[in-house]
Amino acid sequence: MVKGLGKGLKNHRVLLSGIVVILLVAWFGFVPLARSFQNETRPVHEADWSYTVNIVGGKIEAVNVDVNFQSAADVEKYAQAMRRENLALFGTGVSEVTAVSIVFNQALSWQEADAFVKQKQIFAGGYDFRFVNKTDPTDRYTYGVGLVRDGKTGQGFADDKVRADFEANIANLYRDNLIFKGVIGMQVTLSRSDYLAVVADPRVYLVDMPGVIIKAKIANHAKPGFDGLETSSDFSIPNNSPQLYRQLEDFGLVKPA
Repeated sequence: MVKGLGKGLKNHRVLLSGIVVILLVAWFGFVPLARSFQNETRPVHEADWSYTVNIVGGKIEAVNVDVNFQSAADVEKYAQAMRRENLALFGTGVSEVTAVSIVFNQALSWQEADAFVKQKQIFAGGYDFRFVNKTDPTDRYTYGVGLVRDGKTGQGFADDKVRADFEANIANLYRDNLIFKGVIGMQVTLSRSDYLAVVADPRVYLVDMPGVIIKAKIANHAKPGFDGLETSSDFSIPNNSPQLYRQLEDFGLVKPA
């Protein structure tokens, strides 16, 4: 009788152990599932620059580049980091980047900007213009215009309507309150050889394309935390740092025209 009872208890222990194993398997199987639905803000630190990844439902929803610069040295550090990252990206076999930003270190006239595109034989899809309030020089505006300027084929340079519409819009919106300073940047398509020719120009401060770089890092799982993460259908990431020229102005890094 005692012997039989012991045998029964032994079998019961085995059953309990099996239940524990099942529970453990269920728990550890549930943890990744639970994590996949967590919302998270994840900072990512690169060499001399950083960005923040917003994760919603286990997918990357947005990325924001950290550009809270406090000095000219901070701006220069970011620019140097981007130059290293740009060359590294082209070194991975990327043949061309599109809609990336050239940031000049001085304002160019419309004619000078067109001549730049022709000289470098690049494709531009937009110009960024700087305006300053006549009565308050600290009140500055960037006005972006989509256009076509193909330095290889000559397409778009004869389209005077774009410029006429631009000037009419400015006059209508701001009347005589603003001073036109010139072209401070442009959106372009660049091959590696185009990139090297562009950055060699002394008027170019930076080809600013953190969005392209971060997308490549996510796709290649370049950071440990990116493993297993996908991007959402409405994934948002800035192609550039939209206030970079303003920071060049603020910290005395703009050259006289």
